[in-house]
Amino acid sequence: ATAKELVAQLRTSPALGRLAIELGDLIHNPDQSLTLKGGDHLVVPSPSQEVTVLGEVFYPTSHMHESDKSRLDYVNMSGGATKLADTSNVYVVRANGKVLAAKRIAWFRAAHDEEIRPGDTVVVPLDVKPTNFMASLKDISQILYQLATTTAALQTVGAI
Repeated sequence: ATAKELVAQLRTSPALGRLAIELGDLIHNPDQSLTLKGGDHLVVPSPSQEVTVLGEVFYPTSHMHESDKSRLDYVNMSGGATKLADTSNVYVVRANGKVLAAKRIAWFRAAHDEEIRPGDTVVVPLDVKPTNFMASLKDISQILYQLATTTAALQTVGAI
């Protein structure tokens, strides 16, 4: 998938319109009440004992949660990252909808942020690098030059 295809796909994806909340905090702190509007739904998912791995891995799947496993462990349990993976930006989506960006996990080192919890999703994003037109043109011209040189040499010796 090219960067343009990825952007086009993202533009056509509908927004989820979800609000991630800590229900326990709302229950214990009434001053942080949440007002529901018409059409709103409060969904409390059933507890999950699995961790899902998605994105650029060889076998995207769910695994039983193991408290001693890290993001990298779960990625490896899914066959490892593909060549197209951006392994420096692997992020975690908590079961409540909150996202822990890779940089936050790597730099702040908060223990509760690094811990992979039941119901979490580990996402290995696609590495989208901008294409350098001039570098591509240089590579193509070198290949064409080498083909022309080879063809001329073969014609000189009478091979073609």
